[in-house]
Amino acid sequence: MRSVAHLLSAVLLPVLLLGLIGLPPAPAGADASAPVVTLAVAGTGATLRPGFDPDVRRYAVATTGATAGRLTITATTSDPAGVIRVDGVVVSGPTEVAGLADGDEVSVIVDDAAGRRTYALVYLPAGFPEITKVVDGPGVAAGHVLVTLGTFAAALDRNGVPVYVHDFGQPVADLKPAPHGRYTVMRRLPGPESDWTWSSWTPSCARWGSRGRSVWSTPTTTT
Repeated sequence: MRSVAHLLSAVLLPVLLLGLIGLPPAPAGADASAPVVTLAVAGTGATLRPGFDPDVRRYAVATTGATAGRLTITATTSDPAGVIRVDGVVVSGPTEVAGLADGDEVSVIVDDAAGRRTYALVYLPAGFPEITKVVDGPGVAAGHVLVTLGTFAAALDRNGVPVYVHDFGQPVADLKPAPHGRYTVMRRLPGPESDWTWSSWTPSCARWGSRGRSVWSTPTTTT
């Protein structure tokens, strides 16, 4: 029995010592989880498409005529030291952006312990159809998908979010890229269905503070 006990102690003691002093300490912050980011959009008839996922950076905002170019954006991070910017303005609570026009983009930037994450919200024309089927994957070629949907012409990204969108107010077809950042599209003129004409279209690039939009924030009150 003594030989068995001596054998066990000879085997177990180095293992215990290795567990106590032989392993490097866990790196600082190894148990800390990444900050949680949320993003929500409100407004009369406004809907975020697709639903928010922190890893998806571009979204469409469906609207109605009653939305009237006005959205309330609420972005948060669980990092107490995090900073939120809407259209370049530091905010701390629900933030109203007004004066938006069809195709405008609102920028939401989150700076926290995980780094910088930038999200874009595209204000859609009222009545723009919902894109319900998205084909994405390793075999999909790079670039935008050009579509015409009734009176709308749009270039869609890989998640079905418009990069450019325009409502011509009359049926359109055969949207194609053209030199110098332009597009061409066929528009139906009033009269017989065969009367079509080519139009050249230069998409506008929304920039922070463009088109007279205004941004103001309602600070969050903790009670």
